Amino acid sequence: MHNSDAQHYEQLVGRLVDEIRKRVPTLIGSTVQVGPKCHIDGASGFSHQIDVGIQAPKHIVLVECKHWSKRIRVREVLVLVGRQADIKAANPISRVDALFATKVGASTGARRLAEYFAVDVGVVTSENEFALRIASHVSVGVSDGARVSDSADAVIVRGGRRCS
Repeated sequence: MHNSDAQHYEQLVGRLVDEIRKRVPTLIGSTVQVGPKCHIDGASGFSHQIDVGIQAPKHIVLVECKHWSKRIRVREVLVLVGRQADIKAANPISRVDALFATKVGASTGARRLAEYFAVDVGVVTSENEFALRIASHVSVGVSDGARVSDSADAVIVRGGRRCS
């Protein structure tokens, strides 16, 4: 994969995340940052470079983009969980969500860990084919004629309880 492919993918994911952000009450008024200049400090003093990030007063979203032809492995999940924990420790009053945007999903072990640590794994193959969740807001694109602004939203309900 070429570096420009990764940058293009981060920009695409950034646009999709920005559309979802507009519908999440705790993220209203925030902006999406994309690429190498997006850094969020952790309690350790380390400045974490995040592919796509959102910082609101009480809600932070970390998106790791993987424009790979292979599935995310356990190692990538553990790295993102470590970043999330460090950033959460530096922002104790904030909700800190972490998610992956990937072309092909995650391995069985990575999915198990991601589920345990509440890290979402979204699939983004193009502007027209994607599924991403931030907080309880899910956006899915499935039509060849869809545009980013034509996404559908859903609220996830499990066992009669609204998930957030």
